[in-house]
Amino acid sequence: MTENLRPVPWWQIWVNPIFLRYTRSRLRPAPLITWIILVLTVATSIFFLFYYSSLYRLKASPPAAAKDAFYPILFFQMVILLFMGTGSVAGGISRESADGMIDYQRLTPMTPLAKIIGYLFGLPVREYVLFAVTLPFTIFCINEGNIPLGVISEVYGILLTSAILYHLTGCVAGTIVKRRHFAGRVAQIMVILLYFVLPTFSQLGFVFFEYLTMRPVIIEQFESVRGPIFGGFPSPEKIGEVLLFEWKLNTVNFSLLIQCSLIVIFLSILYRKWRQPTNHLLGKNFSFVVHFWILTLITGNALPIIKDKTQFTGGRSQRAAEILIEQRTSEKNGNSNDIEQIDTQEAVDTLTQSGILASLGIGFLALTFGMITITTPDSDKFTRALRKARKLVSNSEPTKKTSENQNKEKIKAPLNADGATGLWHALGFSILTFAAWSIIIQYAPNLVGIDATKYNPTILRIIPLGLILYAMCYHAILERFGKRTLLLFVILGWFVPLLTSSILGVRGIETIPVLLAGLSAIASPVYLLVLPIVNTSGDDRLMQISGYFSLFAHSVLLVFLWWTLNRHKIRIQKEVSNQEPSS
Repeated sequence: MTENLRPVPWWQIWVNPIFLRYTRSRLRPAPLITWIILVLTVATSIFFLFYYSSLYRLKASPPAAAKDAFYPILFFQMVILLFMGTGSVAGGISRESADGMIDYQRLTPMTPLAKIIGYLFGLPVREYVLFAVTLPFTIFCINEGNIPLGVISEVYGILLTSAILYHLTGCVAGTIVKRRHFAGRVAQIMVILLYFVLPTFSQLGFVFFEYLTMRPVIIEQFESVRGPIFGGFPSPEKIGEVLLFEWKLNTVNFSLLIQCSLIVIFLSILYRKWRQPTNHLLGKNFSFVVHFWILTLITGNALPIIKDKTQFTGGRSQRAAEILIEQRTSEKNGNSNDIEQIDTQEAVDTLTQSGILASLGIGFLALTFGMITITTPDSDKFTRALRKARKLVSNSEPTKKTSENQNKEKIKAPLNADGATGLWHALGFSILTFAAWSIIIQYAPNLVGIDATKYNPTILRIIPLGLILYAMCYHAILERFGKRTLLLFVILGWFVPLLTSSILGVRGIETIPVLLAGLSAIASPVYLLVLPIVNTSGDDRLMQISGYFSLFAHSVLLVFLWWTLNRHKIRIQKEVSNQEPSS
């Protein structure tokens, strides 16, 4: 009897009540048969279209024709698992939350991890069955095309981890987004962004984005499974080994490293939300570890790009730099001596490298803002944390008689509590961001190690401190005034100057747009990189003026925000201290 009352272990998915519930509801014969017929129709059409085209049109051998049909079937399987499955998970979780089933499941004697596993594999169970329906075509291609099993294990191993990662993304989206029909679309849009938008940022130093998809593995194994139909396409350049600082990892291992890291992060988010729906997405200490790990991955990928000048060629940063050099040269067409003094290749390399550094700085700042948003409490959570701390102090020392001042000193929530102030963790995030950007700047060959007639080395090494200033202003506004006021400040204080600068720049006005854009923290890495330049003139001089003024203005703002935030906390502590502790 006691054995039957024990909670189901998380790994015994075959007896998980949530998984069994969805196997019954999502695998009902009538809709399942309809879906199977639809999937078989599409898969059969895709298979024979490519197989017969290669076999009869191009007069290829059966093994070559089977290779031609392999990738189209794989792409169809990716649509089923990654796109349809993610939408089902996100929509299902959101629907469960709207119907009150999530709150009901919290009352059941199952561990949070067992509930997560049940939803993770139960909600997309139909998509897994539909994926299995297409496997006979894959098996035929493998046998007939003599495709190496090592290639198959790598491709389908990454497909499995990608499916788990994307379905966890759907779970998180369904948990956070409260609108039941909107959650599925959000998750599917995220999948599209992962495959078609974020990989383009790899040229700006964010290499790891591309490894959230299957693209690197498919490109790496493209030649192994290439038939006559795809023979006319240009061969994609093999990635080979991925550099992480001085270590070299192959494509599969690095993809597994990135995807498994995000799987652990998403599982932690869901675990906390199952324990208590009002919890932050991540705990303060764990978010610090996550921030450090993500910065380490980005920095480790970006350093080889920064160090090697050959990595600059062909990217968007180089094309933008070339356009800027052409514009500057045309502006000096009245003075031929200035044109001769321009070292075009050196200028292009420097501007290209500065563009990558600025992009990384903006990315680091955005990541810091995100972590601060996750871990910073509002006033209500701060008040509840103080009340809980006061209650714990009262219960632990019921016989001691202390003065009011002593009681006030003891009312302090633990730093790791969700309701505790996020000041110290925000400062920690900012210091890590400062360290990461400093390391990348110090290894930039066109900026460091050159003569002091072009760059001031001291200023060059301290400009990452500006990121700490902007991040702490962001935190102070968030903790003191809340998310709505913060959103209003970001729009009016940071986005409006950029938009106004763009509009005025289109009209042909030169001075004001450069000065306005510098007020925005979003453009701050660009302006910070201009500060070390010596003997500036024209737009560079205006950017320096605007950059220094922005730092001064945000410094004054930060002092005011810390003053008002401190008064706000003292007022709340006094209110809590004067309240009678509840029993």
